[in-house]
Parts: sequence; structure tokens; C-alpha cells
Amino acid sequence: MRHARKKIVPALPISINALADYLDQNPERYTCCEQAFYQDRTVDNDGKTTIIFGCTSLISDVVSQGGNEVHADATFKVTPATPQSRQLFILHIIVQNHSIPIIYALMESKTEAAYTLLLTKCKALFPSIIPNCVMTDFETALQNAFLTVYPETVAHGCWFHYVQALIKNVKRLGLAQYVKDNVQAQICLKMCAALALLPVNKIDEGFQLIRRHAIDNNVRFATFFNYYSNYWLRNRGPEVFSVYGLPRRTNNNVECFHSQLKEKFQILHPNLWTFLEHLKNLSSKYHVTVRQLALGQRISRAVKIKYLLNSGRILKSTQQLDLGHITLKEFLLQCSHSAERYIREEMNWHINVEQGVIEENEDEIAVRVEDHQPELPVNILLPENPEPEEVHEWDERDFFIPEDLELVRWQEEYGNDEYPDNIPYVQIDQTLQVNLHNEETICVVCRDGARSHASVPCGHRVLCADCADQLRTNRCPICNRESTGVIRIWQ
Repeated sequence: MRHARKKIVPALPISINALADYLDQNPERYTCCEQAFYQDRTVDNDGKTTIIFGCTSLISDVVSQGGNEVHADATFKVTPATPQSRQLFILHIIVQNHSIPIIYALMESKTEAAYTLLLTKCKALFPSIIPNCVMTDFETALQNAFLTVYPETVAHGCWFHYVQALIKNVKRLGLAQYVKDNVQAQICLKMCAALALLPVNKIDEGFQLIRRHAIDNNVRFATFFNYYSNYWLRNRGPEVFSVYGLPRRTNNNVECFHSQLKEKFQILHPNLWTFLEHLKNLSSKYHVTVRQLALGQRISRAVKIKYLLNSGRILKSTQQLDLGHITLKEFLLQCSHSAERYIREEMNWHINVEQGVIEENEDEIAVRVEDHQPELPVNILLPENPEPEEVHEWDERDFFIPEDLELVRWQEEYGNDEYPDNIPYVQIDQTLQVNLHNEETICVVCRDGARSHASVPCGHRVLCADCADQLRTNRCPICNRESTGVIRIWQ
């Protein structure tokens, strides 16, 4: 079988440039909509090559539906083993709150010159793409290239990568344990994460309020504040990392797409021909997606309500700030919980468990991207001494922030309960009121009996006698910790 395959599968090219030569000579090998999927190549002054793939029909369909918001990012994990390349760069356009990948580029270089050549070629090949907003990570070379090629666009950095950079520098400065042990330091860090939600002209004022809060509460955060002031405020500028008023605050859609690619290949750095065949098939698949969107069909599951509420709270806090109903510091405190779960996981903070009840602060919960479990690369630009790329095992779906448009859709589908009308009268059982007053004493399983038994070794007294006898699982129903048994607690 191997010999038979070799007769029909060409030899692997030794370089990206050689691959471009082969595709120039065999444009029919990879097609989409009966058109060549391979488009062109660019070569920079260092001799580094970039080859570009994309379907012109798909791009035309996406742009015709009003797509003008571009998200871009790159990944290394799924690049072919041979020929070697630095990364796979992917450009997405947002249509009806859905991310459509339209351009793929295998790049041998990540310099600003390489990005500029790539985007210039894309602008020539696909002139219908006119982005009014571009979201990337904080890679300076990529952002500068977009602003050079598309000077009329506005470039924004991803909020998730912004918070990720703050956490990484807390660790780099040796403050991780101090922040973990100091509640006020945690509040300062979370408020710094919320600074990106402010308008550009209020970020510096908000930062000064955080510094004053640190001084008033004896928080030793001088090195971190110096880093923030020098790098984010002076070097990058608030206009780069502010996501105020944006329909989407992160580019996690691109990261999740990278995860899909990895799951599809099942291995890192797949065979070149398998890689190109899959990209071509993906392009064909997204033709169907775009057609469904054009017909107004729902192509994915609705976002869970509890995640929409988090976005609604951010929107409400923003409106209250704009109207002057809350102060700038109150806004930062209200929105500081939006990224708390991710910060806790990265800083190894313990979630509070008191009196057998887990405190699940809804403000900590952010939107999951359904049906994906991405393992995402860290791609953070540090002000000095950049470190090599790292891989973490956290799930960034807990950080992803839903879009305000989804909240509107949910209200249209389920109704807005702000002004309820015609509510029927219902007689309420008096025992319900008793249970509500004794919430901390009733069994968490049957919601009827009195709590009398505790799980061992965690010690959560949450079960009644009947439920303790019938408990079939060996885990505590509160903390999910492995349980060796239950014991009766006498009072």
C-alpha cells in the first residue's frame, strides 16, 4: 500500500518556496468552487517565503453579507512537519456574530516586513476586503502591518491576551505568592484587568485610582504599577488595548478554530498533503455555513443564559458610568469580577468554600465557546527580555465574554422581564417559605430533610440521613472531592 501511495502522492517539497513552485504548476490539485485554492506567494528581503490560500467565492460571499470586522492570529502547532515554517496565519471575518476563516498563509517569518508583504498581497488579491476594525493579539509587528496596509482601519488588542499579559508579568516580577495571600492585591490586579473596559480617555484616571487604592490599603505593588505605566500606558497606549464599545472584546473565536484544527489532525505537525487537503475541505464547509447565515438559519447552539448575564452586567455598568450613576472606581470594582475565574486558575487561588456551600459568583463566569475544548498557546509580548512560547492547560472558554448582540437575541426569543405584565396569581405553599428561611439547614439533595451527615474528609455537612444511606457516588455533592464515607454530625 505504501508503494502504491508513493506512485500517486508527490514527494514532499524541501521548502515553502518549492511548495509554491509545485502549486503554480499544479493549480488543479487543490480547488474550491472549481477555482484554485492556492493564490500566490510573497518573498521578503531575507528570502523568507509566505504562501497564501483562500477561496475567492467564499470571500465574496462573506463580504457581500457586510463582513468588515477582521480577526487575525497564527498558530504553530498544526504547521506541516515538512517543509518547515514558522506559523500558519489565519484571517477571519465576522458575519452575524460568527467567525468565518477566509485566508490561510504558511509563513517562514514573523517579521513586520513579512506581515506587510502578506497583507499587501491579500489587499491586491481580494480588494473587496475593507476592514473597519481589526482584532489581534499584542504582536507589534502584526498590528503595525495592518495599520500600514489598511490605514483607514482601527486596530484593537484582544482583552484576553491583555489579561494574560498582566498575569504573566505578575509572575515574572515575583509577585504571584504575594497576590495570592493578599486580598487587596487581588482586587488591584482585577481592577487593572477591568481598565481595558474603559474609554480611552478614562484609562489613565482609572489607573491612578487603582494606585491610590493600593496605597490606602498598604499594597506593595510598585514594581507592577511601574511595568503597567511604562509598557501599557506609554509604550502601547490605551487606544490599543481598550475594548470599550466593541461588539467583541476577544479573538477567542480564532483560538478555538486553532483547537479545531489540532483535534482534526490528532497530531502535531501533520503531513503536508493531509494538511492542505483539510484546509481545502474546511473552505468548502464554510460555504455551507455562509449560505445558512444568509437564510437566517441558526448554525450553533445558543449561548447559555448565565454567560449572557455576565455580558449584561458589563453593559449595565458601562451605561451607569456613562450616565454618571456610578463613579469610575465603582465601575472598576463591579467589572473586576469578569475575568476572576481565569485569574484564579492562573494564579492558583482557592475558590472559597464556607458552610458547605460553594460561592459561585456569577460575575466570575464568562462565556464558553460551545462544542470546543481548546488548548491555547501563550503569545504575549513583554516589554523586555521576551520569553519563548509556553503552553498552559487552562481552558480559556471560562474567560470568553459574550457579545451584547447575543443578549438582545435572547431577550427577543425569551422576552424581556424588566416590565412583567399580566402575571397570573398563584397560591404559594407556606412550607416553601419555611424552606427558604432554612436554606442552610436542609439537605442539598432532596431539599427536604435536615442536614445531619458530612462527607469525609472534606467535612461538608450537606446530607440528610436518608440521602446519606442512598448516596451512590463516592464524591462530595458540594466540592466534588473524593469521599471515603459519611459521618453523622450531632449538634
